[in-house]
Amino acid sequence: MSKLQIKQSHREYYWAFASLTHELTGEEAAEIFSFLEKFGITGFFARIDASDLPITVKSKLNDLHQYMRSFDEVFADVHT
Repeated sequence: MSKLQIKQSHREYYWAFASLTHELTGEEAAEIFSFLEKFGITGFFARIDASDLPITVKSKLNDLHQYMRSFDEVFADVHT
């Protein structure tokens, strides 16, 4: 996969994750997306961990991330 394809894949993942995070937290999806693009998923979860969100929401976000990564890996395997 080229660097451009990887970047596009990350953008698609970030938009999907930002939209679903918005549903859980109420934070604007565009703000979440911008943060993800700037700091990546590790920075996003560092921010979440430091926030005052309920532990159940933090756990759901982690589960969501794991699910989406698993789906992405399966999808990539099918299309290679």
